[in-house]
Amino acid sequence: MNRTQPVLKKIAAIAFAVAFLTGINLFLGYGRSYIPIITAQYIFMIAGAVGLVFNLMSFDAEKKNPILNFTYWTASIVIFSGLFAQLMHWPYSKQIILGGMIIMGISFFLKSDDSSPNDDSEILDDF
Repeated sequence: MNRTQPVLKKIAAIAFAVAFLTGINLFLGYGRSYIPIITAQYIFMIAGAVGLVFNLMSFDAEKKNPILNFTYWTASIVIFSGLFAQLMHWPYSKQIILGGMIIMGISFFLKSDDSSPNDDSEILDDF
């Protein structure tokens, strides 16, 4: 693992947390008296993009199946694009978000790694 990866992962986690909190502000209406909606929109878009890019930069590709990686990251980009389109009031934004969520759901059913179980494992470890 590269030395910069843990730092990038922490920055991505903070950016995702900020985007999540501003998403609550935008989509549920909580905290609108503290943050104006236009400011929350910009914070949501910038923090989400920073989190997505930094998480992609710090990703360790050797641990997962490449097809799983592709579907997961495609779903993440489609969902983020749909949320951006929703904030900009563009047409078909809900369909884009739904499509991204369907792709994300498919990625949960893909095999995550190609490793075989250990021969010295007990029978209860296989369940």
